[in-house]
Amino acid sequence: MMSEPPTIISESKDSTIDHGNNFPIVDIVSIGSVSRLDYLTAQIETWASHRSTRHFWGFSEGQDYDLGCAASLSKDDGLKQFVTACEAILDTFQGQDYRIGAFFSKFYGATEGGRIRSGDAGWICAQRRPGRTFGWLHHQYSRGITSIPDYLMFADDDTYIDMVEVLKFMKDTEDEREGAAFGMNGCVFESSSGSNLPYHIPYGGFATVINKAALQQLSEPIYCNGRSTAHEVICSQIKRDSIGEASLFSDGMSIFQLFYLYTSLENFCFHSDWIIGYIFEFYVNALMTDLAREQDLEDSNLVSLERYPNCGNMTEDTGDIRLCTLDTKTCHNQDPQNMELFTLATFAKDRSAYNLPPKLSATDMEDALKIIEDIYDGVERTT
Repeated sequence: MMSEPPTIISESKDSTIDHGNNFPIVDIVSIGSVSRLDYLTAQIETWASHRSTRHFWGFSEGQDYDLGCAASLSKDDGLKQFVTACEAILDTFQGQDYRIGAFFSKFYGATEGGRIRSGDAGWICAQRRPGRTFGWLHHQYSRGITSIPDYLMFADDDTYIDMVEVLKFMKDTEDEREGAAFGMNGCVFESSSGSNLPYHIPYGGFATVINKAALQQLSEPIYCNGRSTAHEVICSQIKRDSIGEASLFSDGMSIFQLFYLYTSLENFCFHSDWIIGYIFEFYVNALMTDLAREQDLEDSNLVSLERYPNCGNMTEDTGDIRLCTLDTKTCHNQDPQNMELFTLATFAKDRSAYNLPPKLSATDMEDALKIIEDIYDGVERTT
């Protein structure tokens, strides 16, 4: 199943992308639904048309482990039984790692704004979907079908990314960290002393970007049987078994492969963002350099463009929808028209980053001209 292709595949027609066109190589994974494939298509035709993009892989429920997941959970007492089983599983984690277990038990199903989604079969099934992509990435990178890119981007189908600004941020951060492995998310719930959070957790809709050094660690085979000491930190974490992953591991697996299997478990009881944060906290072995310590850089393997509550879908004080602006580097809940308008703004600022202007299938000329006027007048525009 790992080799089963995603719903939509788009590959760059730029023959220079692997041969030094002065842009980094980027692969993109976007997670959507067959009910709105126009969102994935809009991403391909707008921000993902940046000259760095090599592969765009759009996943949907068509690649789910269990294609009948939502239907089976909705039948009889299926959902109630699933939630009851998850509550018991999450309780047991407190004996393995109390802080992680306590957080998972308390906040299972909770989303921004206090909404509880544990009664939503579709939402529960969708939490597995990023893990399904891990299998595809293992198949592509670990088996050498395609080379590891400079960056891998994870997005939802309603995510907008300002590729120019995000790639600049990644380059600057790599320079600061002297090439160490790390990931970046556009909006991060950061853990701190005294907080409920056991580690930094990304806000998935705002995009997660992984650098090449981290991708290499996630794709390489891990050996814990004494043949090598190269993976001591990772092997120790597997042995710690904080969330029950140890029983799935066998020598020679990659981290992508391990968590592909983990998210396929019948009772997978996590928000997908928790798993991505967990991997970065415990399985990306990015030791801080002396220079990074001297400069007092944050020591998490997951860095942020913005820290919650200064980002997110809603404002913390009023609960109002948070609007994106021309200065927004990543944004969530964007429809195809918004993607077109924001990418047009990016194109106007740096035309060399794109071979062609973004397609404007959902945008009329008046809106397009207004965006261009706002850029040249220095006026901030929200949508």
